[in-house]
Amino acid sequence: MIQQNVESKTLPKNLQEYLENTVIKICIFRLIVFIVLSLPILIVNIENFQFTHSISKLFEHKDILGFILSGLFFTLFFIVTWRFFSNVILFFRLQLITDIILATYFLLITGGISSNGSFLFLAIVFLYGRILGKKTLTYTFLSILLIFLIITILQLKGVNIFNLKTLNTHMALYYNSLQISALCLIVLLVRMGESREDVLLREIAKQKDALNKANILKTKVFDWINSGIIVLDKHGNIESINKMGAKILNIHDTYVLTKPLKKVFYPFYEIWNKWDKKDLTRREVKDKGRILGVTLSKTPNNGGYLIIFSDITKIKELEQRVVQMEKLAAIGELAAGLAHEIKNPLSGIKGSLQLIDKSELTTEQKQRLNKVIFRDIERLDNLLKDFLYFARPKEPEREEIDLEDLLSQLIFHIKLTNPEVEIKLTPSIKGKKIIWDQDQLKQVLYNLLLNSIQAMEKTEKKQIVIGYGRDRFNNFMMFVQDTGKGIDKDHVKKIFNPFFTTKPKGSGLGLSIAQRLCRQNNCWLEIKNRRGSGVVAKIYLNKQVGG
Repeated sequence: MIQQNVESKTLPKNLQEYLENTVIKICIFRLIVFIVLSLPILIVNIENFQFTHSISKLFEHKDILGFILSGLFFTLFFIVTWRFFSNVILFFRLQLITDIILATYFLLITGGISSNGSFLFLAIVFLYGRILGKKTLTYTFLSILLIFLIITILQLKGVNIFNLKTLNTHMALYYNSLQISALCLIVLLVRMGESREDVLLREIAKQKDALNKANILKTKVFDWINSGIIVLDKHGNIESINKMGAKILNIHDTYVLTKPLKKVFYPFYEIWNKWDKKDLTRREVKDKGRILGVTLSKTPNNGGYLIIFSDITKIKELEQRVVQMEKLAAIGELAAGLAHEIKNPLSGIKGSLQLIDKSELTTEQKQRLNKVIFRDIERLDNLLKDFLYFARPKEPEREEIDLEDLLSQLIFHIKLTNPEVEIKLTPSIKGKKIIWDQDQLKQVLYNLLLNSIQAMEKTEKKQIVIGYGRDRFNNFMMFVQDTGKGIDKDHVKKIFNPFFTTKPKGSGLGLSIAQRLCRQNNCWLEIKNRRGSGVVAKIYLNKQVGG
């Protein structure tokens, strides 16, 4: 933004250096003024060119000496203290007020409105008008006019203070007209000749002021935030800790600075020490009946580390309650679903048995009823097997599995009963190995392939593609996609619910079992509609299972 406003100037590489140079220039200018003012006094008092005698004469002029010494004192004061001012504009305005006071004092001790020392006001208007802008220029001009007016009134009334000379009205108007004309001319020159460098300085000063305010706000936010924050150096020593962090850990925030994290709070050190110092990591720490949620990450600037933590005990308690409620709700839903699924076969068995008891039935009719009974019994048996598999799957026996070999075997058996379906493996599958329970992985993939085949019954192009890759968040995954009709929008959120099915003869446990088995193997299953047509099922893998 500044670079666009300043076409012919280059933005300073170092803001601090640029401001320092400006301050030094003003102070040097002030020193030169005081030296120049002391020279005429020395020259006037020189007697027989004896310099030491002239110096002693200078000490007889206490007003002049006081002015020069005050000016030197304030010059040194501003050089030393300017770095402690957070607002640079305020610093320059303080200098302006000081210089106006010194110039007014000099005017009073050198004769008042008729004094040749009034040129100091011209220098002040010119210098600070360029630095601080038009608004300050206007206020400075009006302040000096007020000073001239007050001094003129004192001289007209013959007030005997300092070295003021009594003036008549004619001379007062004469000198005021000269002084005001000179001031107006300087103001006009400043307004016309405002350089881009002066604009740049004001912009930089404003930026520094905004930066200081932002830094103060950051410091306050650091303490306001409702989480504990610890900043460590690369050796694990505490560089900073906010008030909330000290409160959670019950320690004094200033006492722990520069102390090793190991001595301040060992549970955090234990996590930090085992951490690979690369990727962001989240952990939970148990401490004196509390649970602290901890996030560790690297700081980008100095190779240090950032620990953000909070007391999540109440959240965990609430989560447990929610889980318990969900379990109870799931049990009720499962019971209702199971009762519904069992009811139909039992009704069929009951009806068949009642008919068999009737003597007028032929042998052939009784055989048919027996077949119905056996079919319903088999249906109940399969339903209960699926339900038990869903409710209590066996513990996984994980081993390294070559995906290409396993999929090739599975596809071979499926093609025997579904020759019309084209099943393709992408090149990404080649050479990929994951850690899974082999039987459970077969069960998951079989359920997914079976669902895809059933979804493509009424489509002309029957194609399934199986591949391996990463999603847009860089997560590893296997995918199974088909060219079927897709999932109805109303059913998307229900597909993993036990006993939910759109098939006339389905139990509604296939996808529920697949999701359960994925979780058993530290993975998760996601099924979505593809753009255009069809469905894609993704099995997300983590690093522990081969991602």
